[in-house]
Amino acid sequence: MRHILIIALVLSVCACSQAEPPSPEKQMDSFFDNLKKEGPRVAVDHLIEGTFLKQQKGMQVEALIPQFEAALKIYGGVDRIERVDEKKFGESFVRYRLITYQTSEAPLFWQFIFFRGKAGWQVYIFSFNDQFGAVFKDA
Repeated sequence: MRHILIIALVLSVCACSQAEPPSPEKQMDSFFDNLKKEGPRVAVDHLIEGTFLKQQKGMQVEALIPQFEAALKIYGGVDRIERVDEKKFGESFVRYRLITYQTSEAPLFWQFIFFRGKAGWQVYIFSFNDQFGAVFKDA
């Protein structure tokens, strides 16, 4: 009987690890937590792991990490985050725009677009910029 219980527990743990990805909000929270604790490379790797973005544009995203690291050296780490808006595009796409205030008090402007595929929500594209108009134009 014990063996059956142990097997059932192992199977339930495996099933949980194959569960649908977390909501976009939780993915962004995790991204910024990883950014603060581990840095840009780990934050980006965790955000795009197993996504269409990683599969189709992984090399392009990888090439942006040094620029991301340089921006954090100039402006400092994330001190606080302000969510500005959320816009849905049909049932399967959602865009979030945020501002992070860095330790230097400089703002960085962020945009994350997620889509819901068969496996759940995943990041489709994300960007950051230090110029307000580059991210916060109506689109």
